[in-house]
Amino acid sequence: MNSCDPALVLCFDPRDPLQSVDDRLTWRPTGNAILITATMLLGDHEGSHAISWDKVAALADLCDAPDEIEDGHRIPARREDTNAMLEALLARSA
Repeated sequence: MNSCDPALVLCFDPRDPLQSVDDRLTWRPTGNAILITATMLLGDHEGSHAISWDKVAALADLCDAPDEIEDGHRIPARREDTNAMLEALLARSA
């Protein structure tokens, strides 16, 4: 792995029917920023973060979308959309 590769973190993925949010042994490593963030919020010690796993699944799909080519440069698909939604989620949890 080089410095540009995303880190893999053990996370719950609501899109995978073989995984259970309550059983960490079923979770899989991922570099998906949405799944990592949701799993971090799940681990909040105060339990103050209600997580909409349907929304997490939809955002995770956006995050996993293949890169687009624009003017010869690779641009992550819908990065602005995922960043805006992630920022809104984090702002509400502050």
